[in-house]
Amino acid sequence: SCPPADRLINEMARKPGVFALSLPVDYWDYIGWKDTLALPAHSNRQRQYARTRGDSNVYTPQAVIDGIAHVVGSDPDAIFRMANERYGKDGALLVAISARTHGAGLRVELGAAPGEGPRSAVLWLVRVASKSKVAIGRGENAGKTVEYSNVSRGFVRIGEWSGQAATFDIP
Repeated sequence: SCPPADRLINEMARKPGVFALSLPVDYWDYIGWKDTLALPAHSNRQRQYARTRGDSNVYTPQAVIDGIAHVVGSDPDAIFRMANERYGKDGALLVAISARTHGAGLRVELGAAPGEGPRSAVLWLVRVASKSKVAIGRGENAGKTVEYSNVSRGFVRIGEWSGQAATFDIP
C-alpha cells in the first residue's frame, strides 16, 4: 500500500506552499529487505507522535500533519482535508520563519508568536534528499523501483524558541 503514498508525496512536493517530507521507517526490516532510506529515528519520531497524541496509531503509509493529526498516507482527500482543518490551529504555520545562507552557515529567523499562540517550541533542521530511487528487494513490492521526494536524511536540533522573535546561526 505504500507505492501509491510515495507517488502522492512526489506530487505534493511539487505544490507551492506545501512542505511534504518523507520519513521512511525501519520497522519492516524484519521481512528480509532493509529499506536503504529508512532510519530508526524516523520510526521513533512516528511513535513519539503517537505518544504525544495519546494513541498507538503507528502504521504505513501514515501521513502526520503538524505532528498532531494522522490519516492514511495514500488518501489525498484525507490529507488535504486534515491539512485545511489543522491550518493555523495550535500555532501551526502562523510564525514567520526564514532561512538563508550566512557566512559559511545558515541563519534562521523566527518571528514572535502571534496572539494566543504557543510560547515555546523546539526548532529542528532537517537534511533532505530532494529525489531518491530505491530498488525494492523483497516483500510485497519486490522488483519495483520506488522514487521518493523530500526524504529526510536526519534531524539536527537547533535550539529552543521562547515565543519571542529569535535568530539562530547554524554552522
